[in-house]
Amino acid sequence: GASTGEPLRSLVAPRFARFAPRVFAYAKEGDELAIDILRHTAAEATMLIDRLLELGAPSVAMIGGVFPHLYPWLSPETQAHLIEPAGDAMDGAILMAERALRGIGTGRPGAHRRLAAG
Repeated sequence: GASTGEPLRSLVAPRFARFAPRVFAYAKEGDELAIDILRHTAAEATMLIDRLLELGAPSVAMIGGVFPHLYPWLSPETQAHLIEPAGDAMDGAILMAERALRGIGTGRPGAHRRLAAG
């Protein structure tokens, strides 16, 4: 772990995520540290959601296993912009592949014709 000199970047989200159920449980019991962690996390999520809305997103999909548990910690104003995902990760991958084949988001219109001919 990090205490043995392992670089901090190796402490990726899944390693932290395993503690999430405990944090939510302790917060429910009134633990001040857990409550502070969730307030901070909700503030960070709100900042990201607000930025997506500023950039023109009409709404933001709630993805990931932690999001439903974090939802009550978000303000009603933020909650009003959240929606359920329209699909799963595979649906998103297919959509991204289709867009790439059409040249959408690549800055190269007609990229699909070059790929098909190649």
